[in-house]
Amino acid sequence: MVSSGNYDLASQILSELDKNVPGLVMVNMRKISLERRKGNTAMAESLFQEYINNASQPEISSFFSIKFARYLLKVRGHSSHPAGQDLLWSRHCW
Repeated sequence: MVSSGNYDLASQILSELDKNVPGLVMVNMRKISLERRKGNTAMAESLFQEYINNASQPEISSFFSIKFARYLLKVRGHSSHPAGQDLLWSRHCW
C-alpha cells in the first residue's frame, strides 16, 4: 500500500512485477488502484478496459468486468453508466 504518496516508485515496482511475471490479476488490480489513488480516473478506466479485452480466459475477463462495474458505481457514482452496463451484459456477469 502506498501511504507516503510515492506513486512513481509504486508504479515502477508494479511494472517490474508485471514484466517478470505477466498476467497476475492482483498486480493488475494494484495498478488500477494506484491510478485511482493518484486521481487519474481516465487511466484507471483505460486499464480496466485493457484487462477486460485482453484477458487470457473468460473468467478473468468476467472478474475485471465485475470490478469495473463496481468501480463505476462506488467510486464514480454512476449506477447507470453505459460502459458498466454494457460490460456486464456482454460478459453475462449479473
